[in-house]
Amino acid sequence: MTATARLPAPLRAPLGLKVNSSDRQGAAWGGKGAARLWGKPGIRYRALGVAQRLMFAPGLPAEHQAAICRCQWRRIGPTVRVRQHKLTGRTSYQGLMSCNNVWACPVCSNRITDGRRDELQRAVGLWKEQGGECYLLTGTFPHQRKDKLVDLIAMMRKAADTFNTSKATRRARDKAGYVGQIRALEVTWGSWHGWHPHFHFLYFCQPGQADTLRGLESTWAAALIKSGLADPSQLNDMLRGADGEAAAWDVQNGDYAADYIAKFGHEPSLNSKLEAGATWGIARELVKGMNKTGRRLRGLTPFTLLAAAAGSYALQGMDKGHAAALFCEFAAAFKGQRQLYWSPKLDQRLNVGRLFTDEELCDMADKKPEMETVCTICADDWALVLAHEQRDAVLRAAEESGAAGVRALLDRLRAAPPPRVSAALLTREDADGHVIGLDSPRWGHGL
Repeated sequence: MTATARLPAPLRAPLGLKVNSSDRQGAAWGGKGAARLWGKPGIRYRALGVAQRLMFAPGLPAEHQAAICRCQWRRIGPTVRVRQHKLTGRTSYQGLMSCNNVWACPVCSNRITDGRRDELQRAVGLWKEQGGECYLLTGTFPHQRKDKLVDLIAMMRKAADTFNTSKATRRARDKAGYVGQIRALEVTWGSWHGWHPHFHFLYFCQPGQADTLRGLESTWAAALIKSGLADPSQLNDMLRGADGEAAAWDVQNGDYAADYIAKFGHEPSLNSKLEAGATWGIARELVKGMNKTGRRLRGLTPFTLLAAAAGSYALQGMDKGHAAALFCEFAAAFKGQRQLYWSPKLDQRLNVGRLFTDEELCDMADKKPEMETVCTICADDWALVLAHEQRDAVLRAAEESGAAGVRALLDRLRAAPPPRVSAALLTREDADGHVIGLDSPRWGHGL
């Protein structure tokens, strides 16, 4: 089933190609505009609701539905608790199933990346205590708007394998005192050149080795050519971009690497000029002209696209259907991909790495001592919240008015007329022809 075929009626719209400067208004999780967006109570749950509609496949048995369809929906106990952070005031739910999908679920992703960021910070801190230095290497490649994301990811991984096994890379690593790396996979979408998957390599080496690692730019370019991501005619553009710096290979150290880790999971790379402005081989004058606008354009992360599909974020020149279709393509292409890779040597040297699984990080998020219970919602009231699609509204009410606000909202829902919601999403028939809801234990193991 294609991404567009899964779009629900309210989001179905012609995709079109008229996108002028959408990148300006939605930098990602981070940035002033996006920070205000994701800081609003319950906004992740509203976005999750749209993702669940997009991932839900009508006609499939419950056990074959995507796990995200049950995330933060089905109870794992008799009640649902609304929890609030004592310091930040942010609210969330406890007592619901989680899908642990770091790519497509805005709720689980936030919880998982918070934990992974702590692991990264611990590793970097420990290495610096031992007198080492960390370097953030960013590898990009030529791409066009017509390219399919799934194909780009496959070829990018091939290029990374070629680069890592090359003799030039091994020699440079030996010279730099390399002990290991952490590799992060990210992707953004830009109106100029479409999908932009890229790797960040966090190298653990000795101090003063930035120039040694910058010398690997030609090795990275050769790997791109060998993997089919570029051809020899683009070599000059890859080694020397419109601003005179290496376009496909970037090396930063010290505070830059620490800053990236601190923002991990919340915004894309600061090295975003390629995402919106690089043309990879088009005439030099055109490159320079696009570079002028490229500095103010930012690549959109998948969750910014999801927020646009939910109507929570307005992107100039992009309608909800276009944003939703792009998010569906992303979710399908990144299914099963690993977000972070720790090299075995680094784990052996520092004795650090993943302390918890994604599932454990999600489960721990609302059990922290700084979280306290605002109120408890019974099974009938939770079914009412789901039927009216008010998961985000409950959290807003809890942040603004506490338990009293949640009770007032539930009273209004009880008095409201039955909602007109998608029957395909909220209900299905069992073997006996009885209609049951997603929140029902009879729904089955899948949902």
